[in-house]
Amino acid sequence: MKTKNSVLILLSLLLVFACERDIAESNEEAEVIDENSEYVESEIDESWDSLGVTSLVLSGSDVSITGSGALFESQQIVISEAGEYYLTGSLDAAQLVVSAGDDDTVKLILDNVTLHSNDNACIYAETAECVYIVLNDGSVNTLSDNSSYSSEEQNALIFSKTDLVISGEGQLTVQANYKDGIASKDGLVIASGVFDIDAADDGIRGKDYLVIKDGTFSINSGGDAIKSDNEEEGYGNISILKGSYSIVSDADGIAAQSDLYITDGTFDITTTASAYDVSAKALKAEGLLYIESGTFILDSDDDAIHSNNDMTIVGGDFTISTADDAIHADNELEMENPTISISSSIEGIEAGYITVDGGSYVVYATDDGFNATQGSEVMSNDGSQLIVNDGTITVNMSGNDVDAMDSNGNITINGGTLNLNLPTEGVAEALDANGTITIASDATVYENGEVYTASSSSGGNRPGGH
Repeated sequence: MKTKNSVLILLSLLLVFACERDIAESNEEAEVIDENSEYVESEIDESWDSLGVTSLVLSGSDVSITGSGALFESQQIVISEAGEYYLTGSLDAAQLVVSAGDDDTVKLILDNVTLHSNDNACIYAETAECVYIVLNDGSVNTLSDNSSYSSEEQNALIFSKTDLVISGEGQLTVQANYKDGIASKDGLVIASGVFDIDAADDGIRGKDYLVIKDGTFSINSGGDAIKSDNEEEGYGNISILKGSYSIVSDADGIAAQSDLYITDGTFDITTTASAYDVSAKALKAEGLLYIESGTFILDSDDDAIHSNNDMTIVGGDFTISTADDAIHADNELEMENPTISISSSIEGIEAGYITVDGGSYVVYATDDGFNATQGSEVMSNDGSQLIVNDGTITVNMSGNDVDAMDSNGNITINGGTLNLNLPTEGVAEALDANGTITIASDATVYENGEVYTASSSSGGNRPGGH
């Protein structure tokens, strides 16, 4: 499966992420990564030398510094050299700025730090090869700002113009009253940690790419909760390997400008559109969307899971309630052995080409339960395909002029058990296709509890929804 191979290649590269540039050369499936993307070459090193660090003790309005590479003046902690910097204590109305050499790696160890900035980012990584933030084991750290900044460029509480890596077994509370919570204009990797983020705009943003290897996240955002938004080809990817995510967003939950890959994790996402024209999808990718495993509770104003390209779902447990489509891909949708329960939707599962290879599906919808469409309302066969090879499918429809299984092209049922429940009044079809309908002998199809026959549905072939 090409999509799956692409995912494996991408994840293998991102898992070895460092602050050095590599070029994806011969393998065409690695072209989802731009040749200028940056990777980590080894496992993220969270260790630090307690004897060799520069120590910064924050105390009210002052900072006591032991070691080299840092100074405090005009309410700014400025770090100008490569090295490890240990911070502890509380500081009011101040900012930490990393202004090191282009080839320098800077590691910031936060150990029970409370830092508030009045008019700019709390932590500003201006120049360095890469900046690491380590949340020291057992520490509780809090960063906050005000609702306006003097700098137009700095638009996040933690703002980086270079690669940013966050790790450690401590906690970080982000109270971003101005705009974003954590943002990097290059790549952003979060390896571990416990995060409580309340952001006026986006919660976490890695412009070029975002990799989350693990962690516990509670995000309340006025914009997108988690995003990568570089529109250049090969950028804008998000990879989530595992972790726990509790998200309440006034826009999208997790949004990738390019590809979105999720290999595991627990996701509880609620999205509510802050305005009529605001996208409020739970999971969104402009490119490929791939889910391998995980537990998902999704409640969205917009599509719950959406791809403008192809989508693959391999396993996973999904509980979905949406005011629009539950699962939508513009092109191909392949589903292999997931457990999907859709309690509310307009279109349950929709794509141009749908393939079901096992799994359990319970779908409630008010237009089409499953809908294969190229997006046009036509009476002729537009080439769409709805193929069921295996699985247990229950579709519960309500309303008038509805279809349990609809295709603007063909419907092919090679196996599985389908329980298609239609309203007793109005126009409704169990199976509706502009092309052919083929049911193999290994498949079992019921309409309202009775064995399906082509003449048992009310209505006739109608153009599928889109």
